[in-house]
Amino acid sequence: MLSVLTCLFYNFYWFYKNWRDLARHAASADETSNPGLRAFNSISPLLRTIGLLVPVLQIYLPLTLVKGIAELHPGESTFPRRHPLWASGLVIGFWIAFMFLGRLPGSLYLLSFLAAIPLAVSQSWLNDYWQAVESKDVVVRQAFTVKELMVIIAGSMLLALILTRFIIGR
Repeated sequence: MLSVLTCLFYNFYWFYKNWRDLARHAASADETSNPGLRAFNSISPLLRTIGLLVPVLQIYLPLTLVKGIAELHPGESTFPRRHPLWASGLVIGFWIAFMFLGRLPGSLYLLSFLAAIPLAVSQSWLNDYWQAVESKDVVVRQAFTVKELMVIIAGSMLLALILTRFIIGR
């Protein structure tokens, strides 16, 4: 929902936040309990997020993140855990394909908002991991921060302008 409300700008924040949280977790956790955490040791979330603007890295960096998330999945017999490269390749392949829909003419470019779906799949895998490793009495944040609200408002206004253009016409 946030990806759509922010015209896909939230995706950058999603990548940054997950790299940041997994890097912090990898630094404080025991890697022997889950070797998948090694992929997140000593990474710079900010540099990786900036790297999303570099053409070749636009594919490699998201692929490494989603592959790492798939390797962390707590279900030993699940597809992402058994085949992390295939699972991450499918997720990022669909993500890229949906992003290319933004090049369609007219209002069809709004189909690029479907790019939020593959990221939601990998977020689901990550939620399963966090649920497995965190204690049940951890306080979960229920509200947006001020920065998040500002981005949501700005993106919603942009989305409203785009939709108004199609309603009113050229």
